[in-house]
Amino acid sequence: MIKDTSSIRFKYDDKVDSSEINNQNELKELKGHLLGSYLRVDKDIVPEISKIIDEVKQNITIQEKIEAFIYPGSTPQAGCYPGNTDKEINIALSSNLVENLNKEELLYVIGHEIGHHIFRHNTKLKEEQQDLKIGDLFSLQCQEISADRVGFLASNDISTVASAMVKVMSGLSSKFLTTNFLPMIRQIDEVNISGYASTHPFFSLRLKSLSMFSMSDSFYKFKEIKKKATFTKDELDDEIVKRIKKNLFPPEFIEEEKILFLIFVNIFLADNKVTKQEQNILRKLFPDELVNEFLNKIKTKQRDVKGFYHDFFVNQLLALKQKNYERFNEIKAQSITYIRDLPVPESDKKTVRDILNEI
Repeated sequence: MIKDTSSIRFKYDDKVDSSEINNQNELKELKGHLLGSYLRVDKDIVPEISKIIDEVKQNITIQEKIEAFIYPGSTPQAGCYPGNTDKEINIALSSNLVENLNKEELLYVIGHEIGHHIFRHNTKLKEEQQDLKIGDLFSLQCQEISADRVGFLASNDISTVASAMVKVMSGLSSKFLTTNFLPMIRQIDEVNISGYASTHPFFSLRLKSLSMFSMSDSFYKFKEIKKKATFTKDELDDEIVKRIKKNLFPPEFIEEEKILFLIFVNIFLADNKVTKQEQNILRKLFPDELVNEFLNKIKTKQRDVKGFYHDFFVNQLLALKQKNYERFNEIKAQSITYIRDLPVPESDKKTVRDILNEI
């Protein structure tokens, strides 16, 4: 029976915009490159890897056609690329990865890459990942959390996942590693930095996320385990997203997040409504208490919400300007950047721009 994997998707991992799907010419060019440059995995040429792919498909109950390719690479890497149809998945594995990971570890890595296809992360061929904005990095990190869960289902063992991650991260083989990975799961609690500009969360956070996922109601339901879960899916996802935000967002963002929140709110209120997409943006970037209070005012139709948040915004800016003029100018410049990148009509941004310019 094919199971619904949407139930395990990290709730902050937004579904891709269908308009971003590649055209057929791009896909044909990609497939031609894979066939022309890499070794295609075939049961008669690379039987062990072929068997592993079949086992992954069985463990996560999918029927898509999977074509895997191996290329010469000195580092352990893997990637997932769209096929010519929704029912085709292309996976590329470096020779170093295949040589240094055992069967169980490869189950996780291949399952992880398939997870990117299942959740439609690979519908757009990725361009060079440079100059990514903080919102882009947040989205990519959330995608990794979802894909990790599929990889975990493919391997079904947290120690295997841990050893695979460590090998990929460090480039070491089993010769130099032990099987005691509990200290690495705890390692995330010692991380005390922010502004971590990466497309992937810290590996220790990813391990902690999967450890919690293995005790969650969504995992038990997917595996048909009749047992009381330690975490609900909401509890799990909310805890992990807090960690991602803490590590990703720089100190200056956290320090003045209320002002930035008010900028977003005033822009979204410009047309006197707040869409689901706008609500998701707020939930991604800001603490639940700020967002919930705002949405509750909208839901209960409290009087003049728009005017309330306009005045609140102006007063916060004036207070910051009086307290620290240099910091005010920094926040002002940062705010203009965030406003520019918001996916809303330019007319909705005018009021906030005017306030920033006048104060």
